[in-house]
Amino acid sequence: MSRRTRTFLVCLAVCSAVVISAAGMRHSATPTHHHVGTSTGTIDQLPVFADGSKRPDLIPDDVAYRHFLKALAVHEAPSANELARQALFLRRVSLSNADATALLQAMRNVREQLDLIDQDRARADLSSDPAAVAAMATLKAHENDVLQNARGPVFAALSDEGRLAFDRHVKTYIKSRIVIYGASTNN
Repeated sequence: MSRRTRTFLVCLAVCSAVVISAAGMRHSATPTHHHVGTSTGTIDQLPVFADGSKRPDLIPDDVAYRHFLKALAVHEAPSANELARQALFLRRVSLSNADATALLQAMRNVREQLDLIDQDRARADLSSDPAAVAAMATLKAHENDVLQNARGPVFAALSDEGRLAFDRHVKTYIKSRIVIYGASTNN
């Protein structure tokens, strides 16, 4: 990939507040990165706006929920690796078997919706043309909508105890693994 393309992709991610961690919440302790503000530098040059391991209160709840729901989403016919990853994430939440089953049922088809967005991204024009930048921002907004819309059915499917466990997990464990880079914005 050329330096110009790399720089453009970093700028696009920063300008449109794109979460570049497609892997979601990996099971390692590596923080997930979320970018805000504007910059023309590389990721190594961006200042840390919020480090969830130090100040989880600075990580917006909706960002943490989107990361976790994206990580939990698997295909309709998941691979063994997807199932193992999902099972690891669910064990950390400490849900009852009934709540875990209900959560997975509520998450059906989320991965397929995300895959369609990823396919559109793969076909997208990566130029710095304003229309191309707007198209990428629209795709990111659509992804955010899919994940936000999954949150309601997940919470509705869980018992009171399940909702508390899920919420506690996202607000403590997940937030502590997210780092937001970039300058503060007043969005």
